[in-house]
Amino acid sequence: MYAIRPREHASLIANLPTLEERQAALELVPDEYVSMVKTHLRLIFMLRRAARLKEQSNRSRKAWGK
Repeated sequence: MYAIRPREHASLIANLPTLEERQAALELVPDEYVSMVKTHLRLIFMLRRAARLKEQSNRSRKAWGK
């Protein structure tokens, strides 16, 4: 059993600043966890994108006075 769970791997990887660093970190994940970590990463980045789009939408509404 490993000390770090797939969700924790994904969280650590998602917080790395560059794509190259994230790719290198993903190579260090145990083979049994790779697919789960990739799924968690997709969800993390989908949620970040949704939050960013919502924030942009809110800013544009404020700019138009709505």
